[in-house]
Amino acid sequence: KRRQNRKLYLSWTKPTTSI
Repeated sequence: KRRQNRKLYLSWTKPTTSI
């Protein structure tokens, strides 16, 4: 399955790091 989803999930949980 796609493991990249995990990285995206972390990004969603911590949007502060993305901004």
